[in-house]
Amino acid sequence: MSVPKRTYGRWVRGWAFLLGVVVLVSGCANGSVAEQPAAGTIEASAYRSRDDDARGGRFQITVTNASDAAITLQTVQFRSPAFAETPPSDRPLSMGPGARLDVPVTFGTADCAASVQPIEAVVAYLDASGASATETVPLAQPYDIIDRIHNEECAAERIAERISMTLTLDGPADSTGGVPTTGFPQRHATLTIGRGDAAQTDPIRVDEVAGSVVWNVVSDPAQPLPVTMEADSDQLRVPLLIGPATCADHVVADSKKPFVFPVWIAFGDGAPEYARIPVGDPTRSDLSEYLGNICHGS
Repeated sequence: MSVPKRTYGRWVRGWAFLLGVVVLVSGCANGSVAEQPAAGTIEASAYRSRDDDARGGRFQITVTNASDAAITLQTVQFRSPAFAETPPSDRPLSMGPGARLDVPVTFGTADCAASVQPIEAVVAYLDASGASATETVPLAQPYDIIDRIHNEECAAERIAERISMTLTLDGPADSTGGVPTTGFPQRHATLTIGRGDAAQTDPIRVDEVAGSVVWNVVSDPAQPLPVTMEADSDQLRVPLLIGPATCADHVVADSKKPFVFPVWIAFGDGAPEYARIPVGDPTRSDLSEYLGNICHGS
């Protein structure tokens, strides 16, 4: 019996389709067809504590193991076009599925002409087999943490161009201030502010000062803040008290920037802006000696 050509064509096409399905299924079983890429192992978000703020130059990245297998974290690094790159932080630690870990990381000098985005975390780890792996993942920034850090750094740079600041210690290293506010003796110091631009006539107001995790910095109770340099003045002297905030050796040793002392300054009717009190090498040496005398009696 002859088969009509139209019917024969349908049979051929049908068998070809079935054969294709068999080949496709066979290929999947043998792994010859490219598999879908696995979901990312790492998730990361930015976090900044008051401790980070006091230390200066750092924040924390919360790393999450988003896979279903254990990994061993190795290093974490922050990257953004708006900050100079700094070395990765070492944090070798095993992380089970879903585990989270806060890792302190540093940021470099801010580029105030650059965009903060894209911000990323570069995470190196060992996978479940022990093989080395590295993932560069988007860094979430709740509460605009990285943008705020960038704004602060650039504000400090702008203020440094508009005014001069000098910190000096008053009296010998064994002198102290009034009643200690931290349980440690304090030294008298003076923050001297001058107009960087002689044509500038706005009042300049110092609203607040702060110390670091190592040093407590407060205004002298005899002349509390805020204080203002009036339009007809070109210099302002702000009495301060400086004393140890801690004698814990591990805190002192781990502090990367113990002499980052924030100050908030307002120009005219403007809002207070973040800046940093510069601490020269002689003053740093004097304070370090003072810290040793207080904490170790040397």
